[in-house]
Amino acid sequence: MENPNEPVGDDTVLQAEKDLLDLAKDHAIAPPSALRNKVLDKIWLLNAQKTEQQKLNLEQLPLLDESSNWLE
Repeated sequence: MENPNEPVGDDTVLQAEKDLLDLAKDHAIAPPSALRNKVLDKIWLLNAQKTEQQKLNLEQLPLLDESSNWLE
């Protein structure tokens, strides 16, 4: 029996990772197409918002208060 206080070898970790990936592949199912489309639409929206953002002018920074949206 292995001692749980001793570190495992790199080969053991790599084999465990490979086994988990194989298990996931063997039992994988495709997501519903509606979910796939929803995720892709969200990615498209986030990319569109990213391109619309304006760069801040360090000489004219906006005023911030407790109601400011820090994510804009």
